[in-house]
Amino acid sequence: MSWCSLLTSPLGAFDNLQHRAILKSLDASTYPININRLFHSLLQNRKVTLLTPQGRATKDQKQGCLQGSCTGPALWNLVANKILNQVWPDNVHIQAFEDDFLLVIEADSNKSLVEDTQSAITQFSSWCSENELSVSTEKTNYILFRKMVRSPKIT
Repeated sequence: MSWCSLLTSPLGAFDNLQHRAILKSLDASTYPININRLFHSLLQNRKVTLLTPQGRATKDQKQGCLQGSCTGPALWNLVANKILNQVWPDNVHIQAFEDDFLLVIEADSNKSLVEDTQSAITQFSSWCSENELSVSTEKTNYILFRKMVRSPKIT
């Protein structure tokens, strides 16, 4: 028996989270209509204005939720719940902490472990793509565990 623990994260998850992904997840939720409308009103038609040496610059704000704000983590969790609630094979387990995801894959052979890990990565990457996010290769790491042939002697 072998296991692969894969730690990964979307690149700049809180900064790059698209408002339309939040609204789509919100619309699919069972939140009361007043909560739904509140977040719709907060996330639509947002503008950011900066004073520059050339004068005021105004841009539409269509992405981002502040990680340290009151609502940012809740809005992120709303979108992240979709990947956590997806159907995964019985030998794949997923857990999240903020914007980091841990996938633990269990397999009987090295070949199966590689195939199942790749399949799990593909499923996670698809979710990222659906939400216009990309996987952070710099924050992605894995560790392999294998059953010991002989138990260690602990004295």
